Amino acid sequence: MKNIEHLAEIISIEGYMVEVKMVVSSACVSCQAKTACGVSESVDKRVDVFVEDPSLFEIGDNVMVTITQSMGMKAVLYAYILPFVLLLSSLLLTLNLGFSESVAGLTSLGVVGFYYVGLYLMRDKLDREIIFNLRRV
Repeated sequence: MKNIEHLAEIISIEGYMVEVKMVVSSACVSCQAKTACGVSESVDKRVDVFVEDPSLFEIGDNVMVTITQSMGMKAVLYAYILPFVLLLSSLLLTLNLGFSESVAGLTSLGVVGFYYVGLYLMRDKLDREIIFNLRRV
């Protein structure tokens, strides 16, 4: 099973939760023309990781954040694919029911908004489902 890994730095430890900061770069970061293009970007991401033994880590440590590829795909499904399917299907349904384009568009955005609110309310369940691992570098 393949893993997705990112180098990160520990910024806080509270109980069994370790917060790490990682710099996620776009695919353009290694391109020779990135300075002329202006498309490349890197973003700081913060992730909370549950660890069984927080005494193994200290603030400022460099760690490798690891997630299995299947869990990464599950996260992509929840964050991008399902909302897109909901948006498109609700748009087509409301248009086929004879509503105007503006009503259909607003309805579709509302459906996706409710989806993300539901996702937010289920964040504790998702924290147990999508598991990150830490290892010292």
